Amino acid sequence: MIYLLFLILGLLNLIELTTPIARLSGMRSGELSSGLQLQSSMSILSRVLNTFFMPILGYLSDIQGFQLIDQKRYILCILILVTVMASFFLIKNYIFSLYTSICKSIILVGSIFKFYHYYNFNKLPMFRNKTIYKFRKIRWLTIFAFIPLYISWPIIFLLIKEYPENRGFILGISSLINGINSLSLVLLIDPYLIKMSNYKSISDMLFKDQVIIRFFSLLIAVFLLLAVSFFL
Repeated sequence: MIYLLFLILGLLNLIELTTPIARLSGMRSGELSSGLQLQSSMSILSRVLNTFFMPILGYLSDIQGFQLIDQKRYILCILILVTVMASFFLIKNYIFSLYTSICKSIILVGSIFKFYHYYNFNKLPMFRNKTIYKFRKIRWLTIFAFIPLYISWPIIFLLIKEYPENRGFILGISSLINGINSLSLVLLIDPYLIKMSNYKSISDMLFKDQVIIRFFSLLIAVFLLLAVSFFL
């Protein structure tokens, strides 16, 4: 059950990781708004996964299943999380092709369900040039917004293990962390990315860089989580 929980968590984070690609797909299809619509639709998939995640989390909390977490299990769970998210770089071309076809379907027929008519395989090169280093502010904002998001649930699981009698309060903390991340995205990061979408060459680079920076944030988070594991 604990491994399944981390697998679902990895999938939730993977969906979040690909949201800049949804916007890039919309822009490549001719309408950024289609990418934003796709991103909104992806939130439904996240909610579906949450219908499995939250009951499993609640069940493990009630039966004190997190007491089973030791150092080896914890490290294995973190590796599951990283592996799921790292899989993006193996399937990125297929994700980009799928998202682009959905955006075209939204633009041409006003529906996401006929995407298969517009599917074509497209490669998504992730190379960057030195120009991206001029955008330090947005890159640092992304790092500081996503590190707390990536470490929050694994830390919460450990807190529930140590303080099972306070599990309700501990689970409530997750809403605060997710809220801070959402505010950072909505108020700081997203408006800047939308503004830069007017400049195609720069926005292409920024959307791709957002994926890399978010994954880099994950690696920092993993390093912190592995450091925590030495105290188990």
